[in-house]
Amino acid sequence: MQIYISRGGQQFGPFSRAQIQQGLAQGSLVHSDLAWHEGAPNWIPVGQLAPKTEPAKVNPPQPATTPDPAPAMQSPQSAPKGASKKWPLWGGIGAGVIVIAALVWWLYPKDQTPAIPEEEPIVPPTPEQIEQSAKAIEKTIRQKINKPTGSLLPADLDKVSSLQLFDSGLHDVSPLANLNHVTVLDLAGNRISNITPLAKLTNLEELALDRNLVTDLSALANLTKLKNLGLENNRITSLAPLTQLKQLKFLQLKNNRHISAEQIQQLQSALPNCRIDFDDRPAAN
Repeated sequence: MQIYISRGGQQFGPFSRAQIQQGLAQGSLVHSDLAWHEGAPNWIPVGQLAPKTEPAKVNPPQPATTPDPAPAMQSPQSAPKGASKKWPLWGGIGAGVIVIAALVWWLYPKDQTPAIPEEEPIVPPTPEQIEQSAKAIEKTIRQKINKPTGSLLPADLDKVSSLQLFDSGLHDVSPLANLNHVTVLDLAGNRISNITPLAKLTNLEELALDRNLVTDLSALANLTKLKNLGLENNRITSLAPLTQLKQLKFLQLKNNRHISAEQIQQLQSALPNCRIDFDDRPAAN
């Protein structure tokens, strides 16, 4: 069974049940994290996926083995019928109550847990974040063309055909707008919400935007040379801008909970030669 985890608006996975249990044991997961697996109607606390330990059975106290001396000249009294079965009977009843209580706790809906986790709000990048993004992009370009100092001229930028900027802490991609000859661009794992500067990169064939904060895909509408596009784990609401990307061969759309199955079907009809990878988890209202 493949299990997905959500924490703070970010979703991860898939994981196996054994990996979930190991994460709980090591502390990398907490019981309040939300989990979902195929076939489940809602997200639930990950603690509910961990195996529950059976309560230890307590053996009933046994009567003393040394009998009291019988009174002299007194005939033995017979014990009341069923007295020897009193403790096992109560032990069985107690175990049954514990099992019933455990089932009620497991099955009773937890009203305080939302069906789908809240998403963190998307805010424009600060001036500091824009500056940091520009420095990170410039550093990577300089390494790519082997030019550590001096001004970056248009002729320098034209030398860049591919660029790896995944997990670089980027909030802004404006400096990429002048990479006219780039064909492969990896921007996965950043904090990018506005991809408008990418609209000028009409030679792009492969673009990775997985694990970002993208909501609007309009900037991609004219990137008609795209063959591979990664958009996993974003905030996308409309797939309409992708319908004209006729050369697209592979599209990754997993973990975009605002996209409906109907939108996927419409896009697949428009792009019959494209393999679309998505999941069928509940969409957000």
